[in-house]
Amino acid sequence: MVDAGGAGLLVALEALSAAVAGAEEPSAVGAPVRTAVRDGLAVHTGPGVQTGPPVDAASGVATADSTGRPPDDDLDGVPTPAYEIQFLVQADDAGARSLRAALEPLGDSLALAGTGTGNWNVHIHSDDVSAVVAAGAAVGTPRLVRVTSLTPDLSTPLDTSTASGIAAEIVLLTDAADTGIAPVLRREGVQLVEPGGSTQSWLRALYGTDGGSFVLLPQSATSLVNASAAAVQARAAGHQVAVIPVRSVVQALAAIAVHDVRRRYEDDVIAMAEAAGATRAGSVAAGSGDDPVRGLIGADVVTSGTDVLAVAETVLDRLLGAGGELVTVVGGVGAPVDAVVAMLRRRHGIEVVPYVGGQGDPLLLFGVE
Repeated sequence: MVDAGGAGLLVALEALSAAVAGAEEPSAVGAPVRTAVRDGLAVHTGPGVQTGPPVDAASGVATADSTGRPPDDDLDGVPTPAYEIQFLVQADDAGARSLRAALEPLGDSLALAGTGTGNWNVHIHSDDVSAVVAAGAAVGTPRLVRVTSLTPDLSTPLDTSTASGIAAEIVLLTDAADTGIAPVLRREGVQLVEPGGSTQSWLRALYGTDGGSFVLLPQSATSLVNASAAAVQARAAGHQVAVIPVRSVVQALAAIAVHDVRRRYEDDVIAMAEAAGATRAGSVAAGSGDDPVRGLIGADVVTSGTDVLAVAETVLDRLLGAGGELVTVVGGVGAPVDAVVAMLRRRHGIEVVPYVGGQGDPLLLFGVE
């Protein structure tokens, strides 16, 4: 399937090819290309374009059944993927090749566009949002994740109800040490697995709950591998499990903050994946020598000094320089959380969500959405 722009480019290239070759009647250019709107997408039929749903010869519009949809739910026997997924990720050329290889079996309409500076814009149509985002997390940190439903008129939503008709509980799990931020996560109803937990640790935590559906939020590359393996086993046993990789607890908190039990499971997973992917992380941590305080964005040191508030302000300036409306602040032991919150609230249009995490280091954690 190609979209309107792709079909137009195809016609232009075929016309150019025919002109260069001196062909008098290029078959692909001379024949009409018909267009029908299908699940919010333009589906094209004609020479050189993949066959779409049946097209009425008189009107050029795809025929439909009594529901108003084309009679088949696929093109050429291949089901239409449910979601369009886009994100940015930073990776070298080898990482981009690895990412493409991981994404190819997950869907169609795959495109990786590089900027020449190590940033890649990823686009794919797929049924498995969590697997796509996890593939991006395996080579970098997915940012600006956008998920769009390609089938907004689905008549039969995913059934997440129990036999009694009561909505099944969605259980969130993440890996975190039993100190520091753990009390915050527990207050939000999240089940904890030890950092970098094994596959069996994830499974024990998963099976130790009464939930009907699960969302796993692994916070490291090792944990992502183990959580993904646990998800495969749990799905084989009939459980509904999604994996949303995060690189910082503030990304986990962003995902948790948008969790809504009233939503359909798939929609809830999409909202959490988007929130986590859109959150930029920074921190203020202990330094050494003449610079006892370091400011970081991700894993990169961007400033250092002796004054915690000054370092925090520099980190926040960098994070908010790319835009943002919501800042999550997680303060450790002795952190000037109130002063940081007051500093942020002096900025117009910024909403602040503070937490007291109790960790020793990093002293402050920031998440900007």
